[in-house]
Amino acid sequence: MGLRFMQRYQCGYDDRVKTTILQLQKVVISELTWDFRVGDAYIQRVLMLVDSGAYDQVKSVWISRILDAQNDDGSWDDLHPILSLGGGNVLAHTSTLPRIGKPKADFHATAQAIWLLSLLLEGNNSDQQRGHQSR
Repeated sequence: MGLRFMQRYQCGYDDRVKTTILQLQKVVISELTWDFRVGDAYIQRVLMLVDSGAYDQVKSVWISRILDAQNDDGSWDDLHPILSLGGGNVLAHTSTLPRIGKPKADFHATAQAIWLLSLLLEGNNSDQQRGHQSR
């Protein structure tokens, strides 16, 4: 995200920043391929791929997993449930360690998911506009 700020605000080192972002995109794609835990870090990885221009590298299953992880109240959390324990509690993976807890809104995960969805909608609208312009 810091590298994207450097690009947006033209802080210099343009070639180095671009090369580093391309290298990081490869790392993030690898992480998303192997890490199934949909939570804060997972959402952030997909978000940064889209924001950094690697939308064509984003797999639809990653977006589907994020949408499926949305809580009933519309928020996202950092829990990837493994086992329901009753009373609303679950044994879950998180972005760091497994824990027992109840799914509840996490501001950071929710903000990132909303930002990601807005970028996806914006990209879809841009694609549609380009299609109309070419007719």
